Amino acid sequence: MRAWIVALVSVPAMALGEPALAAKFRLDLHPNGENQTARMDAGIETVDSRMPKSAVKIIPSEDKFGKRGTLTIAVMNLNTEPANVGSESISITLGDGTNVAVVPYEKLLKEKKNE
Repeated sequence: MRAWIVALVSVPAMALGEPALAAKFRLDLHPNGENQTARMDAGIETVDSRMPKSAVKIIPSEDKFGKRGTLTIAVMNLNTEPANVGSESISITLGDGTNVAVVPYEKLLKEKKNE
């Protein structure tokens, strides 16, 4: 049985530069390569990636963000072999090549409890 695995990750605004700390932003995703396509899903532009052994859907939050933005990433294993997918499997790069830290949902929950 194939099922979507869904992860929620946070993108720190600090990765966008110092002026980002005072501003509000919206994540704007763009397909990268022939295996990725942009499409509208319930009024939100998403990016889908289809490979022979996997399908991935990236859904940005509709809300503008200050400190952190949120992406929902859904992964389907199309292979007959099991695959492990977690926040350690995710990398985010800005259009200018800057790598962005991925903050797993579990860490966000822990931070929230410690506030």
